[in-house]
Amino acid sequence: MITNNDDVLTLPSLPDSTLFIRVGTSGVRHLFPIHLTDIDYSDDLFCRSISYLRFHTPTSKQCTNIEMIRNICLSVQTLEHLDISENELEDLPTEICLLIHLRTLNCSHNKLTTISNSFEKLNQLKRLDLSFNNIKRLPIVIYTFKHLIRLNCEHNSIKIIDIDILNLKYLKIFIFDHNHIQTLDTIDFSQMKKLECVHIAHNQLIKFPRNLHKLNYLKNINLSHNCLTSFPIELLLINTLDELNLSYNFLTQLPPLLGIYKRTSLMFSIDLSFNQLIKIYDYLLLISLKVDLSNNKIQSISNDLNRILNYDIIANRELKLNNNPLIQPIILSEILHEENKNSRNILEIIRSCFEEQQINEIVRQGFKIYITGCKKSGKSSLAYCLEEYRPLIDDEKEERIVNILQFPFHFEINNDHSTLDNKSQTRLPRKSVDLPRIEQPQFDIDIRKQKRLSMISPKQAALVTSISPLSFDSNKSIPLTIYDFNGSPEYYEYVSTFIDTNALHLICIHTFDFDKKTPRNIEEIFSETFDITSYPIIKQLLQILQILCEKIIKTNAIIILPIATCIDLYDKQSKEDKIQVLDKINKFFQLYLQFRINRIKHEIEQINCHQTISSSLSDRLKTYTALLNINVQIKSCQAISSLTCQGINELNQKIKDYILTESTIFPHINRILPTLWAETNRYIESLADDLPVPFLQWENYTTHIINKYGLSDLINDITISLCDQGKILVLNEIGTKNRIVFLRPLWLGDLLSSLFHHDNLSESTYQSYRKEYQQYGRLHSDLIHSLWINLLHKKEYFYHVWNILMRFLLIAYPKINKKQLKKFLNSEDKNEIKFDYFIVPYYLPLINLNEQKEEKIDFLKQSTK
Repeated sequence: MITNNDDVLTLPSLPDSTLFIRVGTSGVRHLFPIHLTDIDYSDDLFCRSISYLRFHTPTSKQCTNIEMIRNICLSVQTLEHLDISENELEDLPTEICLLIHLRTLNCSHNKLTTISNSFEKLNQLKRLDLSFNNIKRLPIVIYTFKHLIRLNCEHNSIKIIDIDILNLKYLKIFIFDHNHIQTLDTIDFSQMKKLECVHIAHNQLIKFPRNLHKLNYLKNINLSHNCLTSFPIELLLINTLDELNLSYNFLTQLPPLLGIYKRTSLMFSIDLSFNQLIKIYDYLLLISLKVDLSNNKIQSISNDLNRILNYDIIANRELKLNNNPLIQPIILSEILHEENKNSRNILEIIRSCFEEQQINEIVRQGFKIYITGCKKSGKSSLAYCLEEYRPLIDDEKEERIVNILQFPFHFEINNDHSTLDNKSQTRLPRKSVDLPRIEQPQFDIDIRKQKRLSMISPKQAALVTSISPLSFDSNKSIPLTIYDFNGSPEYYEYVSTFIDTNALHLICIHTFDFDKKTPRNIEEIFSETFDITSYPIIKQLLQILQILCEKIIKTNAIIILPIATCIDLYDKQSKEDKIQVLDKINKFFQLYLQFRINRIKHEIEQINCHQTISSSLSDRLKTYTALLNINVQIKSCQAISSLTCQGINELNQKIKDYILTESTIFPHINRILPTLWAETNRYIESLADDLPVPFLQWENYTTHIINKYGLSDLINDITISLCDQGKILVLNEIGTKNRIVFLRPLWLGDLLSSLFHHDNLSESTYQSYRKEYQQYGRLHSDLIHSLWINLLHKKEYFYHVWNILMRFLLIAYPKINKKQLKKFLNSEDKNEIKFDYFIVPYYLPLINLNEQKEEKIDFLKQSTK
């Protein structure tokens, strides 16, 4: 049966029965259209595909179903689409292997247990349906169908999927609902780059499919009715993802969603119903039109959700909270237990309840904590444990320079630290107030200390009478921002960008690794003969301490609290062993402080030995003398376990004591912000959502605030307050008075992190690009591409951003020694080099080779004058 071109070009008014093959079950036959191929046939001639039409006709009892299938396969070997569903087949007829042009095969609703390897001849197969059979293990032959696009194996008894599934590089639809799959750990889903739809519902999965969140084209995920306790939150940042169903699992909490700005479109729905969540995560409403949190264990709704409930979200979002034990705010139980699909808008009800019940949290001055340490030292687990007071179940997260967490820090406090009594607090005005004029403090820079970057160093601002420090009541909370820095040494040079001394510094040390991978006698470390390269942990800790101490200026102190992590590894050892390793950690930091002081004194003595002291030596002498007077406090280490929460209560108590007693570092920790000030803070943070890139020049930043709220006399105070809380980052340009405000510090961290991502480059190529960048300041176009992809969204923003980074972070101004300088300038004359190093002009990496040569010549002329 062959069709010619003339027949194809003329569309029949009714389906031609000769185009259909009858292959049916007893009583009813399913007629499925076929495409016949020959040398003259072209797919393009079909104006409309008829491949998925079905017709039912009475059964002919002339032959059995399997005989009919065999006859068809023998007589029509050009068949492209075949439906043999609902035939009670226990084995597939081998004659199907003759259909080498077959593209669609539907074997659903049979009794198949496997498929013979002889079917590997069907190498053109694109769609395979094996649903509703008795398959226990995915047949090996399926892994040979390398052109497969759709694979449906739902309603079987499959327990294992082999790693060979990764051979299906073109697979888009992956359906394995209603099986017995317990784990997929051997499969790296990031290699199946074409996947769009993944359905593995009604299985026994304990762990989220590995690296599924790293795919770029996912549209629909259904992992409901499993045993999942967590999932990578980065999944929600996939811009193509439209529907996510994780209902009927065992989720108890969600991680914070960092980098929410990366999502450029709204999802349609997120279903987290029938889990064990205890709170509402407001970011869900910011990224999805529909959110289902029904049948969880949510007891209260925080003010954070109330603040985002503007008209647009209330009108265009749908939130389901049915059957939650909600206590605050008070909502009628009949509303919470409504099952009607057309129930009232719960968001509008929540907003009304907050207003009627006047649930209005006091807004307090927050503080920040910096967590540093070696790689794999438990930094992220500690940060998560401080927020949730529970172990971090799955620490798989996106590689970035810094993770930033924000949450309220809860604790009880007596009134011993208060400056006013409770009656004074009740008289604090909660409405907008006129704030008096105060002298604007200046943001000074220290060029001597900050060779790469000059960060803002907030001074103690004059206190306004309406925001006098007030005491906390019992069981109060203040906003906390945690900067969790990456422990890899390759990121250290950028850590300094984010750090200042107005914070509590936690340095994580993996207790067991420090004990076993450092000298038995810790004093050896500070001897002249010690080889630091043999002990990576010591080398990295010293690098971190140097970064922290370099950030201190004359008017500042710094508090460092070492954290001995993973102390639970010593639970089965003697108490003496645990005490011994903690003493070893404490002694290391004590010796470091003494070594630092001795080294400074030695430098001072060397300068004083000169008979005459030049102006440069005089400046250096003043610097060293000032360094001796700086207050570097390194406390005794706190042992903790993020797995068992051992020591977390003691750590929280220490944090409370430090922030309340160290007034030099936390001068306004007891401050309650007036309503207008708090509204201004929220407005500044929200500016990032309306800008193509989340930073502003200082002049534009102040203009936004003045036009909205006035407060021109308090702009510096408000900015210092936000910096001290870790909400924004202000950088100065060295040698100028120019300042820039990064409204979203995480965005800056992600931008810098992208320089280290090279997924599309070979390791050797990437290392050559990076070496060229670090030594000569030339940034290859492939690395430039990595900067704007997923962060800037539009190429036209790139050069403006790149210029800002070079000016304020000196990111393309690497130091070059004399040997490198000769190569850069193509010069061998030593007399031309009259300085130790020079800095590459910021525009050199952006201009072409001819322009570079002209700039080099001009630069050489200027340097030899």
